[in-house]
Amino acid sequence: MKFQGEPARAAHLASLLDGHARSFASAEAIVPVPIHPNRLRERGFNQSDLLAREVGRANGMPVWSALVRVRDTRHQVDLTDDERVVNVRGAFDMRDDRATPVPASVILLDDVFTTGSTMDACARTLLHDGGVERVYGLSLC
Repeated sequence: MKFQGEPARAAHLASLLDGHARSFASAEAIVPVPIHPNRLRERGFNQSDLLAREVGRANGMPVWSALVRVRDTRHQVDLTDDERVVNVRGAFDMRDDRATPVPASVILLDDVFTTGSTMDACARTLLHDGGVERVYGLSLC
């Protein structure tokens, strides 16, 4: 989906996550991991956002696009574990839009989980800057 430019695969791939999303009964919203605007222009879509929208629709959960990627990070694929941590440190922030009430518990959704560096950086931002009390992680791979 991501590297072959096939966003239409999101519905099928998200169906693999439905049962797992239901296991987080206290979650009130799904938060997709954001990509930088440069990457969005390059790829044309945010794969985590597409997955989150499909999972949310299937489970009756809203998607809360609370995070923004403020730094254009390197692709993580060829980085070591330590380089991945440094690469995403300080890369995320909360959106300025505070019109949406902050959910107490969210599912943070990313397409791929390798070392957890991205998920950890996003979760820290949601917990420390966003006022979220609990973050569950969910990924396709």
